[in-house]
Amino acid sequence: MNAPARLTMSFDRYIEWEKQQERKHELVDGVITLMAGGTAAHNRVCRNVLLSLQLRLRGKPCEPFGSDMKVRIPQGNVRYPDVTVDCGKPKPSDLWAAEPRVIIEVLSPSTEWFDQTQKLEEYQSIPSVMHVAFLSQNRPFGRVWTRAGSAWTSVDADGAGAALAFSAIETDLPLSEAYDGVEFAPLEG
Repeated sequence: MNAPARLTMSFDRYIEWEKQQERKHELVDGVITLMAGGTAAHNRVCRNVLLSLQLRLRGKPCEPFGSDMKVRIPQGNVRYPDVTVDCGKPKPSDLWAAEPRVIIEVLSPSTEWFDQTQKLEEYQSIPSVMHVAFLSQNRPFGRVWTRAGSAWTSVDADGAGAALAFSAIETDLPLSEAYDGVEFAPLEG
């Protein structure tokens, strides 16, 4: 069986090409990558995070966006994080976050390692990003990475009573809100 051809293009060509597509694609090292859909649990967590941050940030200078907002990586990749908090006042026609401050990914079993390694490194390379957070879709657990000068530190939040702290936008995210209505599969063992 032959492998499908890889579609490659420049950033500018990708932006114009993707405007004509029905589905979302990321640009990774010049290669077009089709985005996959998520589970109901993944979508519930994303929705809950977006709603919680919207309520907390109402009337403040930063705004949360869902997974349709692109984030441009300095080395040229383009990603679609699950939630992005933008503090740069994007214009209505903008296709990517003007000044992403917080990026949140809900982990999927198939992408968990990749998200927490390559994507983490990419997100940390964006000068305006101060926090990168990862949330499990299998249990109430999150990890937030926070920029401290040129270094990054991480703090885990475990259990429904815990919260992720986002000091750069002066708010937190209670895991009880992030996981509201999410049913977890029983643990095997």
